[in-house]
Amino acid sequence: MGKIAGRKQIIFATSLFMAVYFISYLTRLNYNAVLAEMTANGGFTKAEASLPLTGLFVAYGFGQLVSGYLGDRIQPKLIILAGLLITTAMNLFMPFCAEAGVMTAVWSVNGVAQAMIWPPLVKIMTTTFTPDDYKKACVRVSWSSSLGTIAVYLLAPVCILLSGWKLVFIVCGLLSAGMAVVWHSGYSCLERQTGVLYQKEKAAVTAAENARFTPAVIACMITVMLAVVMQGLLRDGLTSWMPVYVSDAFGVSSSISILTGVVLPAFSIVSFQATSFLNRKVIKNEMTCAAAVFALGTAGAAVLYVAAYKQPVLAVAMFALVTGCMHGVNLILIGLLPPRFEKYGKVSFISGLFNSCTYIGSAASIYGVAMATEKYGWLYSMGIWLAAAAVGTLLCVLCVRSWRKSIKID
Repeated sequence: MGKIAGRKQIIFATSLFMAVYFISYLTRLNYNAVLAEMTANGGFTKAEASLPLTGLFVAYGFGQLVSGYLGDRIQPKLIILAGLLITTAMNLFMPFCAEAGVMTAVWSVNGVAQAMIWPPLVKIMTTTFTPDDYKKACVRVSWSSSLGTIAVYLLAPVCILLSGWKLVFIVCGLLSAGMAVVWHSGYSCLERQTGVLYQKEKAAVTAAENARFTPAVIACMITVMLAVVMQGLLRDGLTSWMPVYVSDAFGVSSSISILTGVVLPAFSIVSFQATSFLNRKVIKNEMTCAAAVFALGTAGAAVLYVAAYKQPVLAVAMFALVTGCMHGVNLILIGLLPPRFEKYGKVSFISGLFNSCTYIGSAASIYGVAMATEKYGWLYSMGIWLAAAAVGTLLCVLCVRSWRKSIKID
């Protein structure tokens, strides 16, 4: 299976992959962006408004397993196209949902559609790029998650001021429809120009089928899965609830509090670059690198807990630091680890497996924070986030030696 090496082709392919991932975040986090408006002026309680998000995360997590499995067996480009088309339909249908139960059902289907993007995309990038180009492309594609988040948190207040929160879903749905067309034509063009086609080479498949996970590798996988749960609990919990926290704790309007959400992904872009540099140049063992980034996030969570109601600027800064660190951990564990399993023929499956664990934590955090905050206050929820960061750090530390031995890296 050939790898592209031409500069222009690499730029074209990377740009196409970034665009797809950008749209996936735009059509997934748009609900998060209007959450504060829905609880403030939409007639929904925090618990009711959190149900569609919880449904999305549960469906997304399960869908990652299915998508990851299929991505190693059928054409990944078709899985991605189907995901874009379904998420388009669900976004366009959301404004017509008047009840929390119906919204939960629709947004859960959107979660399945969103799950059809990342594992096949990792499979395509592993097939398309050399290992070094893959690492660079993975970082740039990860930028799209932050850029998409920034875009949706800038778009949401404008739409709310113009027509209300429902307009956000209409705009995002139309953009997703356009992306489906661009993806189909763009990837077909890439195939024609480079000859990088999805295919199963018999010798490679046979070798992969004969390779078996050792007990040490399985132990590492389980540890990584638990660490990813902690990462998801923190990353998506803080991203989803920070605008609501700012509105509740400091009495600002929902539109202004939504704009504070731009701080998090902006800092995440810096985190992606710093984490990538740390892994490529300083700490090549992914688990050691993840442990270091998790530890920094733990320190930030501790400061957040102390400064929760005292210093709003410091609190928002710590939200940004912790979320940025979790994006860095996500880059390592979800982006850079799966290609290590290429010899097993399980790149897409491992990517889907690990990423599904993110959304176990996400679902727990979204609904759990809603219930905990309404009953005990924000400080209690921040204590949960601090504990999750500490546990995640410990899990990564426990896996350092066995990962080094299993993968044979420094």
